[in-house]
Amino acid sequence: MILVLLFTYLTIKEVQKVRKEARNAYQFYQMSMSKNKDHEWLKLRTVHIKGLSHEDRTGNNLKAILERVVGPDGGEVLGVHLVPDFSAQLKTEGKI
Repeated sequence: MILVLLFTYLTIKEVQKVRKEARNAYQFYQMSMSKNKDHEWLKLRTVHIKGLSHEDRTGNNLKAILERVVGPDGGEVLGVHLVPDFSAQLKTEGKI
């Protein structure tokens, strides 16, 4: 009977130890992920659009369109960054 109690006690202690280690590992994982959270969060929510009109050089029309799409669901557009497509320019310069 004493052996059963001892075995049960040691089993419960080992389970508690494993749970504590798992909790610590999870908290460490969450802390390390929070360091990369901003970058990963933005990466997952970045939209790449090709072929904007030439009149929308500032991106205001694009931002308004995106806000109409995500606005009803409670989303918001944090910013619009336009990067010109230099491939045609590079091809032209290569021919010169």
